[in-house]
Amino acid sequence: MCGSIRLKEIDAADRKAKMGYYLARHFQGRGIAGACVRAVLAHAFGALDLNRIQLQCAAGNQASMALATRLGFTLEGVLRQGECLNGVFVDLHVYGLLRKEFVPDGASSRK
Repeated sequence: MCGSIRLKEIDAADRKAKMGYYLARHFQGRGIAGACVRAVLAHAFGALDLNRIQLQCAAGNQASMALATRLGFTLEGVLRQGECLNGVFVDLHVYGLLRKEFVPDGASSRK
């Protein structure tokens, strides 16, 4: 196994969920995370009929922030000291993606 991805806190009434993912360092940079997240997003916006997906990542996690941006997510804000990682409080960047913004083939829908 090289990593994991999941939808959590699925809210059928408001048609939204949160997404989390992890990819081991030696598998990064191969397009694996992008392809997997895109597939889960297609399922979320298709079969699950969701309208919004949210994800959060630590402010220092450049790879995760870049992936979110490449996939069309919008940075919506920062939760100051939103998580304690290894005994240190870190800021969390909050990203959101709406169904109408999702482009399954990977091309950016925003300019």
